[in-house]
Amino acid sequence: MHNLGDGLVPDLDCQNVGRAYFPYGARDHDVRIRLSHDSAEVPGADACCLLASDWRDIERVRLGLYLNGFGSRWGNCVAFNALSVAGAGKRSVRDVNIFVSTRGLNAGEMPTPFAFRSYVEGRLQPSSDQQYVRVTLEVDEIRGATKPIAVYSTPSTPQPLNVGPSLWRLIESGRKQVPGFDLRLQK
Repeated sequence: MHNLGDGLVPDLDCQNVGRAYFPYGARDHDVRIRLSHDSAEVPGADACCLLASDWRDIERVRLGLYLNGFGSRWGNCVAFNALSVAGAGKRSVRDVNIFVSTRGLNAGEMPTPFAFRSYVEGRLQPSSDQQYVRVTLEVDEIRGATKPIAVYSTPSTPQPLNVGPSLWRLIESGRKQVPGFDLRLQK
């Protein structure tokens, strides 16, 4: 979906897919995905769901992702990709709420719940000028994730990021840092 899926409201059941949701410039999406991976042989992707911004900002997106089975098929549950396009200017992610349920994953099958990346001409960048405004992330249970949030491209200025109680507890308990983000507990 590239800037054409405005107003998307699906309720999806997916089986053994690499990437279940991959919109560019999403606006007004309310998505619920139940995804099951029942074989360690079926390949996944770097992210189960990937939200990309290129010519358009990502605005007003709600995503509920419910995972079952082999979670190690994905590197991340949900990733935000800022794709730099000449002349597009700074991109932003606004009014986005994401909930990930991992209770149905097999033991030892926990991917990193959330990731932030920025690309220029297809190459991963160490920093990003993408802005995050009123973004809330939550996961119901984290078992064995090496980090709750992976930041591959650090925002050039600190960005506010709301995290739910479960994600907050994991970050606080391990004294894990999330570079480039000013974390706020969302109650």
